[in-house]
Amino acid sequence: MFDFVAEFCKRLNSLKPSELSRLRRATSEPSTDPRIFDILARLEMNSPEWAKSKLDICSVLYAICYQCPNNEIENFNFGSVLERNNFSEIRMKALLETDSKNLNYRLRQALRFINSKRVFLDWNKIIKDILSWDSDEKRIQRKWAEGYYAREILNNKDEEK
Repeated sequence: MFDFVAEFCKRLNSLKPSELSRLRRATSEPSTDPRIFDILARLEMNSPEWAKSKLDICSVLYAICYQCPNNEIENFNFGSVLERNNFSEIRMKALLETDSKNLNYRLRQALRFINSKRVFLDWNKIIKDILSWDSDEKRIQRKWAEGYYAREILNNKDEEK
């Protein structure tokens, strides 16, 4: 289902610094920003239509937190990364509760924070998570919440013993 994501990540990795800069300055709705249409067209070539608006967002988010997207990290969970780096619980709850329309804004906050910590991310996984954000079961939100609250849950279990 997500076969195109690996190719998309390779293209992200090949962006020039000037292109990354243009993506960072894109509006909050990158799908409607003509200044970056050329970059988006090259990145999303051969991607399915249903994914393009979310890939637009992923492109801008990647530019904010630029790093090689080919880091495949075993058992990567963005919620765990945020928790290990002391991301605010209030912001985490807002991220988990956000809808697809406001996801770009909430993720920009989180990624700017993570970028300040110089943490490596598995962009392949993050992109797949963003593409799946709207699932009826809220699988991604649940998975990120489990990652974020895992240490707290383990500490509570240890205290009960």
